[in-house]
Amino acid sequence: MRPSEKGIFFDFLHEIADYYDKKLTAVTVEIYWDDLKYFTIPELKTAFSEYRKLSGKGKYMPKICEIIDLIPKSQQKKPEFICKHAGCQQESQVGGFCFPHYENLRPMSILEEKIGSKFSNLPKTSTGVGQIH
Repeated sequence: MRPSEKGIFFDFLHEIADYYDKKLTAVTVEIYWDDLKYFTIPELKTAFSEYRKLSGKGKYMPKICEIIDLIPKSQQKKPEFICKHAGCQQESQVGGFCFPHYENLRPMSILEEKIGSKFSNLPKTSTGVGQIH
């Protein structure tokens, strides 16, 4: 799911909880979101629907792992295959990023963010590397 679908997911999860006569805390809803956000709303609706039909289990609010088990493995994306860019839910392709975010990365800007600009005053050579005298 995209971050913009979080509200839809929360509403959906509360509807499921109402069906099972359960109250959800904000923390519980966040836990469900964190673990299920890698699936689409239709995939989750299908899995919850299948769960309701299970003899012996369907009468209780499902645990996250029970829902994931009902989604075909071929449709499951593992978190490590999701783009590392904040808020992006696309599949990663290169270096842990999707193509659009990978192409926008600039190594120097990342380095400057990590160490600050304290080395920006160094004299530059023709290769752009600072020299220390």
